[in-house]
Amino acid sequence: FNRMQRRRADAEAELKTYQDSLEHTVAERTEEATLATARMQAALNDMKEAHNDLTVSQSRLNGILDYTPALVYLKGLDGRYQMVNKTWSSILGLGDVDAVGKTDAEIFSPDIADMLIENDRRVREEGAAIVLEETTVSDGVERIWASYKFPIMDDADQILAVGGVSTDITEIKKTEAELVLARDAAESATRAKSSFLAAMSHEIRTPMNGVIGMIDLLWQDKLEAEQRKMLGTIRSSAFSLLQIINDILDFSKIEAGKLDLELLPISIRDVVEGVAETLLPEIQKKQLRLRLYVDPDIPARISADQVRLRQILFNLMGNAIKFTVSGKVSLSCWVNGRHLIFQIKDSGIGMSPDILEHLFQRFEQADSSISRRFGGSGLGLFISKNLADLMGGMIDVSSQEGVGSIFELILPYRPSDIQLEPAEPDNTTPANLHQKISGHVLIAEDTLELQLLERRILEGMGATVTTAQNGQEAINIATAHP
Repeated sequence: FNRMQRRRADAEAELKTYQDSLEHTVAERTEEATLATARMQAALNDMKEAHNDLTVSQSRLNGILDYTPALVYLKGLDGRYQMVNKTWSSILGLGDVDAVGKTDAEIFSPDIADMLIENDRRVREEGAAIVLEETTVSDGVERIWASYKFPIMDDADQILAVGGVSTDITEIKKTEAELVLARDAAESATRAKSSFLAAMSHEIRTPMNGVIGMIDLLWQDKLEAEQRKMLGTIRSSAFSLLQIINDILDFSKIEAGKLDLELLPISIRDVVEGVAETLLPEIQKKQLRLRLYVDPDIPARISADQVRLRQILFNLMGNAIKFTVSGKVSLSCWVNGRHLIFQIKDSGIGMSPDILEHLFQRFEQADSSISRRFGGSGLGLFISKNLADLMGGMIDVSSQEGVGSIFELILPYRPSDIQLEPAEPDNTTPANLHQKISGHVLIAEDTLELQLLERRILEGMGATVTTAQNGQEAINIATAHP
């Protein structure tokens, strides 16, 4: 019996141990389950929060895509639309549901669809973004788009889809076309104006040369002092008008871009002295002092356009004389490094800083009182500046009212080793016009005034003169009377 009691006690103790162990295990499993449940709940909360964030982000992205003025779209590798924004749908006239799943061939006309499909093919083959212009037609309205198309890649750099953003540039292209038409019209008008000015300048200059020639012939006659004075005024006025005509012709050439240079070896000393000699009568008339200086280190030959250089210097020196009532004017020339400097200095009326700012603009003079007092077209400095620019140089000016002005023409220094040709004798001096000649002279001249002038000069020198109205008539006369 005792043994049975002990065995029972042992069994109960073992059962108690097992029960305690089981309760402990259940408690552990319960705690683990509770923790797992908490973790699952946290994970679910995170997933829910992430889903909410994704939803918000998707809403924001959709808002941006739907309200952007550009077309935004995505196409699969089969060419079917996977996504389009509202702008795409509203402009091209298809809803989201109607567009998604369709190809360009199902939406657009064959020619437009072929263009879009070809552009998508380029993106897939090149694997890179492209920018190009595309044209669509919707409800009879043609639109031009600047399209940026790009590949959508996976982690293995394999193309998943083709994306695109297209901006409407129809109005921009229309404006560009209008600007091109306006530019062409403006250029055509400029050419027409230049042609008109050139033709009118020629038509005015030809009879003006006749007037000056007749004045010179009349000058040789015996005239009273008052008549000679009046004739001198007429001649001076005619030359002033001729200068204005020449300025207008050069102005039209500058505007048309047809003013060319002829670079030849020239003597700077001859140019400077020639300009001074031409202006000397006006200098003497105003009793001004003249100073000339040419740096002896300047080579005998410089490469430049003599005609245009003389024109600039004549204009700058002419202005210096014109605006100097008393005192002196000077023309100096020297070399400074790689530049040839011509300085024209006067003790004239000078200019204010405000006037200097727009001095070289076309038709500009210091002010209206200057124009009334000294005359001029206001084109001289504009032409001179453009000639200097064309020659690769510039004109610099400094001035002080009541003290005078300094103009500096700065040109590239180009010494020349080409020999100068001997100057041809000038046979147009008054002394030569009084020489006697003999023989028969045939004149081909279509302007009656110049024809009469040339006949008078040659007959006065003793020649027998025959005139023709044009070259063909002159050939006929020469052939008939060899």
